[in-house]
Amino acid sequence: MLFLVGEGDHLFTPGQREQIATELDQAGVRHELVVYPDTPHGFFCDERDTYRAPAAADAWSRMLRLLDPTLGPANLT
Repeated sequence: MLFLVGEGDHLFTPGQREQIATELDQAGVRHELVVYPDTPHGFFCDERDTYRAPAAADAWSRMLRLLDPTLGPANLT
């Protein structure tokens, strides 16, 4: 599981993010939790004023690396 979230996301408090990570660890779920500093909710949508290009580029790269073994590079571009 890949969880990408802005530090300033109003949907997930720091405590909730920590709880999610703890429960995933305890359940043995392979996961990566990435919190982007100074980044709001909606950072990935380039049609919003909350768009943050550097965080979005990193998030996109992480998603592609996650999907590559399943779909292969030819299907991701």
